[in-house]
Amino acid sequence: MSSKKAKMVSIIIVAILSITAIFVMHKFIGNGSKDIEAAKSFIENLYVINAIDNKEDLKNIKYKRVKTVGNKNKLIYKTIMANSFGIDLDKNYNVIGFANKDIKKYDNEISYYEAKEKSDEYLKKIYNKELDFRGLKNDKASDSLPYYSFVYLKCKDGYPIYSDKIIVCINKYNGLLENYTNSSIQRKFKDSIINISQEDAEKEAITLFNELNYSGEIVNSTELVYSEHKTKSEKDLKSELCYLITVKGKDQNAAEFTNKFFISTQSKEVIREIKYGTENSVITD
Repeated sequence: MSSKKAKMVSIIIVAILSITAIFVMHKFIGNGSKDIEAAKSFIENLYVINAIDNKEDLKNIKYKRVKTVGNKNKLIYKTIMANSFGIDLDKNYNVIGFANKDIKKYDNEISYYEAKEKSDEYLKKIYNKELDFRGLKNDKASDSLPYYSFVYLKCKDGYPIYSDKIIVCINKYNGLLENYTNSSIQRKFKDSIINISQEDAEKEAITLFNELNYSGEIVNSTELVYSEHKTKSEKDLKSELCYLITVKGKDQNAAEFTNKFFISTQSKEVIREIKYGTENSVITD
């Protein structure tokens, strides 16, 4: 091969390697990478549905990865900052969290019902699957917060999945989306078999409550939900259909408290039990 041809081949090889390197940098590290693309797509969608302040040109939004130190949510794989917005992604690059770091306050507040209407409207465009509205999240500082926090449960076969929450925070002043949380563990589900009647399940809940306490009575309406065994390891999570029964009564010290029993519709086994005060309460609508 002549020196001229050899030089030409070398130039072609270098050019191919350069193009490949640029493509790899763009695809896996730069703005063309999956995490950046997922974040951009989410922000663009929020712009289209007017869920966030969209006065700034989309082209001017800068996307960058940030390190999440001490994050307790194991589902968060990467976090992207887009100006004042933070977007959390899982390992499949699904958006499981969104937060505005620059929340605006004004003089006049919108009503709970107006904010709820906005929340439902945004969710239809962000997560267009069946949901069960549970109410307003009841934080101690909720009155002083600049947003309403609406709680929804995901559903399967028309039944709520008790642990799979979506929380939407709507600004109390301008009705814009300030926070969105949609993170849940991927779990398997048992077939929804109903062998036990609601009446039998409620009797079982009262009996169990009164074994160590007294004056137990059912409060709230009993409902069918999916829940997993809390005693089993995360690797073996398998949700099953159960009756959610809330019993109120007194302990041996005459202190009033509430128990939530999750009783399997298939076997009448108590697969989960929650005492009032061990989880964030929700004000029902």
